[in-house]
Amino acid sequence: MIDVFHFWAGPSKFEDLDLPHRGEIAHIHFEDTPDLPREILTDSSRVIPGDGAAPLVRILRKLAEKGYGGPLSVELFGPAFQQGDPFEVARRIREKTEAVKRQAGVL
Repeated sequence: MIDVFHFWAGPSKFEDLDLPHRGEIAHIHFEDTPDLPREILTDSSRVIPGDGAAPLVRILRKLAEKGYGGPLSVELFGPAFQQGDPFEVARRIREKTEAVKRQAGVL
């Protein structure tokens, strides 16, 4: 399992995505990272895919090269998401995530 927020906000580097072998990735937590220093990011910093600075298109293309075509689950912990209308939040997440996936050529 790869969590894109922890991957990009942590000490990982893009080249680390070359390490898993084809078929070893079973699930992706898919969210974006604000353009802030890694040291101040927290779980509530996560933003909707496409609203941040993580290279999501590049990450999705690399995952596709690794043979991953499974689910992407979006985890957002900020108060705006938790307190927002669940249908509106889900609609925005789907719309923006699909746009990123189309840009990456995986939708």
